[in-house]
Amino acid sequence: MKVAQRWKTYVGPQDERVEAESNRIYKVGFVMLSFGVLVYMYYDWSLKQAMYMRDVLANGTGRMELTTADLFLFGWVLLTMVVGAVLLCRKGFADDNRFAEAEKFPTGYYVLVSIVSVICVDVLAAAIRIAAEFQVLGAEGIMWSSVAFGGAFLIIVGIPFFLLVFWTSFKTAQSRRKQLELRFDE
Repeated sequence: MKVAQRWKTYVGPQDERVEAESNRIYKVGFVMLSFGVLVYMYYDWSLKQAMYMRDVLANGTGRMELTTADLFLFGWVLLTMVVGAVLLCRKGFADDNRFAEAEKFPTGYYVLVSIVSVICVDVLAAAIRIAAEFQVLGAEGIMWSSVAFGGAFLIIVGIPFFLLVFWTSFKTAQSRRKQLELRFDE
């Protein structure tokens, strides 16, 4: 603890403008890194499924393996996203725009965000899956019905799921905001 205090004394006070700009830069970096890792993980998963299907079609049997590195990466990304959401909610924010501290759940806004988000994820997931299947199985091996079913399933399940996550984070942040206000009033 003394080392941290001595370090703060050594570097001096923080410039708020520099800190705000640094935070924006880190946010962009976090979003880019998260997006890239998620795309990589889904592409890797799709590629492994396509290779499994190639083996099944060629030999009648196949094997799909998840390595410990895959499991670690899945777990780490999930943990990172959950920690970020929890930290936002603990500060009383549900979002980083004008609805961050709204009193009533902005249903229309979150329905629109859910629909747009799920459609973007769906199109990207379909493109990644098609690219992976094309790479391994060729054009005739692309399983269009599987891609279509996966896309429809993602839309049917994804939109209500996103809404539930948004509503839960909004309500959690709202109750936390009330707790913080009571603490400041005392």
